[in-house]
Amino acid sequence: MLRKKIFLLFIFQLSVLSSYCQKEKQILNAEYIEKSVVKITPGMFAGKYEVNNWLYRQFINDLSIQKKKNELEIARIDSTGWLQQPVYIAALSKQYHTDKQYDEFPVVNITYEAANLFCEWLTQKYNSFPDRKYNKVSIRLPKEVEWIQAAKGKNPGSIYPTGPGLKNKDSIPMANYKRTDLPVWNNPNMPDPGDLLMLAPVKSYWPCSYGIYNMAGNAAEMIAEKGVTKGGGFIDTELAMYLESKGQMQAQASHIGFRYFLFLSDQK
Repeated sequence: MLRKKIFLLFIFQLSVLSSYCQKEKQILNAEYIEKSVVKITPGMFAGKYEVNNWLYRQFINDLSIQKKKNELEIARIDSTGWLQQPVYIAALSKQYHTDKQYDEFPVVNITYEAANLFCEWLTQKYNSFPDRKYNKVSIRLPKEVEWIQAAKGKNPGSIYPTGPGLKNKDSIPMANYKRTDLPVWNNPNMPDPGDLLMLAPVKSYWPCSYGIYNMAGNAAEMIAEKGVTKGGGFIDTELAMYLESKGQMQAQASHIGFRYFLFLSDQK
């Protein structure tokens, strides 16, 4: 009964968070990709958001149309990740990656190889669009130093992607992470708020000064260095949110996703 109450509360929170994501008809074209990134240096752009389920589904669908069986196997989502600790939400194993209500949530439960294959695919897609702004680009996972540069925003003294702290001036959390500062919960009839762990839509909470969302918390992010993640995820505590902190990725998991960076090869 308690687990059911927890899950229902999850759904309520997700519906509230989803209301902040503007529902618009999405079309994958050059403009979509160009608007999905923000300029960090003259030749480097960072993804504003973690890659969401909708965009990853376009990747899967494209591989299916082209009948690329080997690539499809690499790109496969392991939905059983929702049945693994530290997060166990059985209903999401059937819904999260296919139901449109989760389109704006970060794709998770994929491998490092899948994330790299996605970036190769998106590079080819962009460079094939005739109406693109940039003549040739390369899209890939960021190196750690590149990720930190983007996460610091315009404040070189930041220690978190959210700035000097993880809360704003009104003491409201600016990221989706496991809170350790909550009072002890003593109500046996209601779920402990500290245990309500779940991903939020990719456009949630507060962006850094560059306009990038969720570089702290939500989904821990794969980077170019295999087995390393940055930013921490919704299951992690404040310590994982530090810019210099590193997480480990041993296999695909329900708290690990990625964002892409775009690099200019040359301009028109």
